[in-house]
Amino acid sequence: MFRNGFEPWHLIILLAIVLLMFGSTKLPELARGMGRSIRIFKSEMSEGKGDAAESTEPAQIEAKAETAENTATESAKSEQQA
Repeated sequence: MFRNGFEPWHLIILLAIVLLMFGSTKLPELARGMGRSIRIFKSEMSEGKGDAAESTEPAQIEAKAETAENTATESAKSEQQA
C-alpha cells in the first residue's frame, strides 16, 4: 500500500485541502508568522551562544524573552496597520 511513499499527486491533493481549509488570504499571514518565529528563534540562539560563557541569571533570561516578545508584538501591530 505505501511502497512508493508520497507521489506528486499526493502533494497536490494535500495542498488543495490546505488551501480550502485556510483560504488564500490566510496562507500568506501564516507564512509570515512562521518566518518571523524562525527569525526570532535564530537570533535568540545566536545570542545564546555568546551568553553561554557568561553567567545567565533568571532575571537576564526573562528580560531577553520579554524583549523578543515585545519586538514580535510591535512588528505584528505595524503590519496590521499597513
